[in-house]
Amino acid sequence: MYKLILTTLFALSVSICMAQQEAQFTQFMHNKLVMNPAYAGAHNVTSITGLYRNQWLGFEGNPVSQTLSVHGPIFGDRVGLGLTLFHTGIGITDQWNVNLAYSYKVKLSDEADMRIGLHGSFRFFQFGFASSDNRFIEANDDAIPTEDDNTYEGNFGIGVYFNTQNFYLGISSPYILTNDISFQPENATFKKAEEARHFYGMAGATFPMSDKVELRPSVLFKYVENAPFDMDFNVNLMFNQKFSVGASYRLGGLGPGESVDLLLYYQATRNLGIGAAYDFTLGELNNYNSGSIEVLVRYDFFKGDYSLDNPRFFYY
Repeated sequence: MYKLILTTLFALSVSICMAQQEAQFTQFMHNKLVMNPAYAGAHNVTSITGLYRNQWLGFEGNPVSQTLSVHGPIFGDRVGLGLTLFHTGIGITDQWNVNLAYSYKVKLSDEADMRIGLHGSFRFFQFGFASSDNRFIEANDDAIPTEDDNTYEGNFGIGVYFNTQNFYLGISSPYILTNDISFQPENATFKKAEEARHFYGMAGATFPMSDKVELRPSVLFKYVENAPFDMDFNVNLMFNQKFSVGASYRLGGLGPGESVDLLLYYQATRNLGIGAAYDFTLGELNNYNSGSIEVLVRYDFFKGDYSLDNPRFFYY
């Protein structure tokens, strides 16, 4: 049983290296800098966001991710800078990212901006076979390494982000270079694993329903070459600019889709916001896990009389 689990996790890790490599986040509308460097500074204040995701609860070796990002405008608001620290672990594999983002604002009108962004990234990948319970690996199985292995890679990404008070639209590709990130002995027969180019499209809007209620739909498109097309569709209801409740549907997986998700967000103070999400897994994988959870905390450094009740730009 243990050998089967370890081998399954190894196969899962290799497949992730060759296809959908980037972690996914249900609360993507609050965590855009991870996917699009052009979002740096678009919030018009300095913001710090931390997010924790535990995917497929109860499945041994399940993906667990943490991100910490900070970004804000400088030189007025023409230039935006951002820093993202990211870690994800899947089974015996770990990946650490450090992204430095730069964006430049092109003013289109009094109510609309477009930002063009670029980021450089440093990534560290590790396979921890030596620290795993390798008693269950056959000694003559040359296809599976028995010692720790790691690699360091640099990369860069680009993005465009359009923003008004009631609408946003972004397109990005966070990692352009297809670096070799293979983990295998020299005599192994696995196909070389490369960083896959990921392409994201995101959009969202606000529709006032009354003086105190807003409807906020959003969508995230995800495409990786040689992998199935994926999409998250979300609808949130915001009450009094303080509390929102919403639901998402994620394509992908086998059968009816990957998950149906519940989201909550609370603006506890003028500066502090707290979010949470729970994913109900769909398809056959539902038999082997108890869903996925996310927790998010965001702190905005507002100055002066900046009003959250009537922001000039879409603040998600």
